[in-house]
Amino acid sequence: MFVYEPLARADASYPLTMPTKAPSAPLSPLSHPFVTCYSSVNAFDAKLTLPPVFHVGRINSIELECSSGWNMIERADIRLKAATAGLRLHTADANIVDGNCSIVDASQPGLVQCTDLRSYCTERLRIPYDLENEVGEISVGLEITYSTANGEFVYFAFVTLAIELPLDVEVHDVFNASSLFSRFNIRAAGQVPLEIHDVQLHGSDALTVEALGTISSPMLALFSQPLALTYCIKRKKGFPKSGGQHNPPLALALRYRSMAEMVRKAFEKQLTIDLQNSPFQAFSRLLLPTMLQRLQSHVAEYDLQLIGLAGTCTTASFEQMQWDETLDGLTESVRNDLRDWLKGWHGVSCPFRQITLS
Repeated sequence: MFVYEPLARADASYPLTMPTKAPSAPLSPLSHPFVTCYSSVNAFDAKLTLPPVFHVGRINSIELECSSGWNMIERADIRLKAATAGLRLHTADANIVDGNCSIVDASQPGLVQCTDLRSYCTERLRIPYDLENEVGEISVGLEITYSTANGEFVYFAFVTLAIELPLDVEVHDVFNASSLFSRFNIRAAGQVPLEIHDVQLHGSDALTVEALGTISSPMLALFSQPLALTYCIKRKKGFPKSGGQHNPPLALALRYRSMAEMVRKAFEKQLTIDLQNSPFQAFSRLLLPTMLQRLQSHVAEYDLQLIGLAGTCTTASFEQMQWDETLDGLTESVRNDLRDWLKGWHGVSCPFRQITLS
């Protein structure tokens, strides 16, 4: 909070004694006490995310996505610091999963040095990690020092990632003389529904698997309404029923999407496209994070179930998104034009705009 106290020049001294008279004018707080900082749409950007593929029982990892923007980066020193108790980041095992940059040194703990990040390119690195304790989320401090022909710059971020699986799987087995029937109940771990696209139970060298039903189209899995699939498992002919050789376990593979993530990406994609086709693309990094942050409080878990059934979601009104608070720091001309554009984006005739999930 900034407070402006208009004192005359003669009254501007502050002796070490108690003041004997009141200020020449009453205290007047600023009408806009908050300062919002945002970068250019073409500036360097980085974000930490979870990889799209997760294997239970294997070592986990996080992914760092770096967008160079207009910078031709000669060298980047990426420092990662664990901010969760028991979290160990294995930066020495970092590898590039997408992009053309090169890792030149990762021998120092918490430091990955890369070179040759071309302008307007996106590089993605994967960093393994492990945990001493079971936690639902991890926090990581990120500091990237990158060098260009114009000098050296530093990017800071503090990221918290939810790593707890959003689903639960229960297995019920029924044995008979020649086969095993396994029923898998797949449900959402919380109140956020999941869209299940595919489920497969992979066989092994000793066992064959036959699915007694398939998923023809994406189906919703709720906490109170699980998705049930049954498989018939048989031993292969000629394979001994017992012996010293250990039979490898069967692997259940699921392809799913969280409804909350689908809604977030649908709004982000739609607003990004509309801003690119407007005169206000320069304000993308001001508007997008603000919208996504307020969207979380606007869309309740119960609404996500209705959105999953309907396949579409609606935006809040201009007033509900509190855009005036975000735009207050802009100049009057830009503020008025951007306010009019946002009202049109939300829909002037209809206070809610339909956005289709994809």
